[in-house]
Order: sequence, then structure tokens, then C-alpha cells
Amino acid sequence: MRGGPFLIAIVLDADATVAARLGVVASKKVGNAVERNFAKRRLRELFRTGDRPSGLDVVVIAHVEVLTLPFDVLKAAWQRAMREVSSRARKRRADLARATK
Repeated sequence: MRGGPFLIAIVLDADATVAARLGVVASKKVGNAVERNFAKRRLRELFRTGDRPSGLDVVVIAHVEVLTLPFDVLKAAWQRAMREVSSRARKRRADLARATK
């Protein structure tokens, strides 16, 4: 799990041969239905065009700041979160591989 000022990313391990999948959560704290959908669209666009951890299922919880941040700032936060969750997932896979030997 990666917490940040704008979003929280939770990673679920999946098969490394499968494409990454994304789930987006925006609670009523983010705003009304229009604002929540806008926040989800922004995060899905980052997933579609940016760094995707291969073989991982990512659930992202949006904070209210996702609505008003400039896209480049949000993109930088997204990239940091994806780098961190990818490295943690690689470490977890390596630990599991060592444990099964």
C-alpha cells in the first residue's frame, strides 16, 4: 500500500503474465457524483497512458485533491506511487520464492 497526499494505491498480486488492472474508489468525501466521476476519469487516464506495474492489480483510492491538482503534479504523484508499489511487489515475490525453496 502506498499512501500519499493525493491518492492511496493498494496492490494485489496477480499473475505476472497478465496485463495490469485498475480499480478506482472515490468516496463521497471527494464530492458529488460529477466530481467523483471526474476524479476517477483522471486516475484511469494516468493508468492508461503512464506507468503500469505488469501483472499487478492496483486499487487506487482518490482524495479530494485529485479534482483540483494540475495534471502534471498528479502524474508525478502517480509515478512515485507506481514505482513504490512495483518495487514492493517485486520484493514480495522474491521473498515468496525464497520461502518456497
